[in-house]
Parts: sequence; C-alpha cells; structure tokens
Amino acid sequence: MNHTLDRNRLNSVLSLAMDIAVVVMGVVADVLDYRVQGPRDYFFYTVDSNILAQLACALHAAFLIRRLKTGRNVPGRVTVFKYAASCCLALTFTVVVLVLAPCYGAAGYKAMLLSGSMLFHHLLCPAAALLSFILFDAGPRLPRSAVRIALLPTVIYAVVLVSLNAAGLVEGPYPFLRVRAQPWWASILWVCAILGGAYLLALLVRALNGRKAGSPAKI
Repeated sequence: MNHTLDRNRLNSVLSLAMDIAVVVMGVVADVLDYRVQGPRDYFFYTVDSNILAQLACALHAAFLIRRLKTGRNVPGRVTVFKYAASCCLALTFTVVVLVLAPCYGAAGYKAMLLSGSMLFHHLLCPAAALLSFILFDAGPRLPRSAVRIALLPTVIYAVVLVSLNAAGLVEGPYPFLRVRAQPWWASILWVCAILGGAYLLALLVRALNGRKAGSPAKI
C-alpha cells in the first residue's frame, strides 16, 4: 500500500515538473516568435496549440499541487483539458515531421525541430506534454467522448483559417490552407487528412495513457 502511495506521489511530482516545463518553455518560445511575427504569430496552429497547452498545463499543475497537499484527485474536466491540448501538440509534431520539414529538403528537420522557438514549440513542449500525460497522469480512464472534445480546437482552427483564406483576408500561414491557390478537391483532401490524423492521434494518446480501468472520469 505504501509502495503504491509513493509511486502515485512520484508520478504527481514528475507530472507537475513537466507541466511547469511546458509553461516556461512555451512562454520563452512565444516571446521569441512574437518578436519576429508580431500579431500574425497567432495565425499559426503551432502557436495556438502551444498556448492552449500552456493554459492546460498551468491549470493541471495547480490541481496537482492541491493533490500533493491534500490527496484530492485532479478534476476530470481539468484532465480532459490537458488531454485535448496534448493531442493538439501531437498533431503539431506530426504535421511538422511528415509535412512541413520535408518541404525544406535535407535541412528541414534541423530547421523545424532544433532552431530558435521551433525547438520548444515543435519538439520539447509536445514531448513534455505527451510524456507527462501518457506516463505520469493517473486516475479514472478517459471517456470516449473526450476524443471528440480533443478534436474541437483543431476543427475551430480549420474553420476559421480556411474561411479567412477563402475570403482573401489571410494567406496561409501553411501551404495547405491556401485554398485560393489550389484546386477545391485538394483543399478537401487536406482538411480530411488533417482532421482524420487528429482523430487517430487522439485515439492513440487516449489508449497509451496509463489510466486504470473502471468508471470513466466525469467531465
């Protein structure tokens, strides 16, 4: 029994440390990005998903501190919020590795994963958020409805940016969002691919999370 308690406490401490790391690294990257991009910075899914993760991890960290002090569990809604943000970061990393980095040739991976703010936004923050959620966040299993919730930020982003691109108010910021510069069917394929990928990643992250069986968490 004591071994289980010690293990749960250690997991909470490790999760807390990684939550704080996501917040700190994310803020550093936000400042670096804003100095270059200005307000246009917020059109990037990478930036938006990292800000969402910063908010989720900060809130999750606050309840972890309460848990370490009182033993009370983290509320289900807070857990689902972190899950959704972690799924968004998983999508960010996947799109960078499979779509964006290859566009820049042999040096693309180094540029997109190891340089400047992208080291944090594309690699370290996604890794910290996902590893903490998968390995250290314990509690009741996530309900299947959490997968749909995890898709909402990506769906909202897609609707807003595709609409702005279609109206000619924004260009990009990603090549596959430039609906006026590509055939309509290509835009549909890209939307289906991105949202389909987001759905599969949400299922995978939920499956990998080491939560115990039993009644699902209330959200």
